[in-house]
Amino acid sequence: MNRAVKTRHSARDCTLVSCLLSRVSGRPTVDGAIKEIAGTIEGRSEISSAIAAAVKQQGAETQEISRNVQQASQGTQQVSANISDVQRGATETGTASTEVLTAARSLSNDSDRLKSEVGKFLTSVRDAR
Repeated sequence: MNRAVKTRHSARDCTLVSCLLSRVSGRPTVDGAIKEIAGTIEGRSEISSAIAAAVKQQGAETQEISRNVQQASQGTQQVSANISDVQRGATETGTASTEVLTAARSLSNDSDRLKSEVGKFLTSVRDAR
């Protein structure tokens, strides 16, 4: 037999064996198995793509959370600075209030002395008449 005839017989025998194995085992032929494997790979590829998209979305959400945390931190720092300013203002107001109270007491004492002196003056003017 020549080579071409041997190759045809070999291919026919392989196909025949494949068909027999398929019928006996209940499994698909090699072509069917390859298609099944390709389908499985395609399905897994779709799952991988979906996971990659979800991971990408999660990364974007994480970045957004990070930006929000930074903004909240900056807001907290601003509030803290404002509280410090208010505290300084309250301390200055307390100091000024103490000074005003001291001045009011001094004025009250001066007023009492002036009243007493005016009273003495008026008494001496009455007595001199």
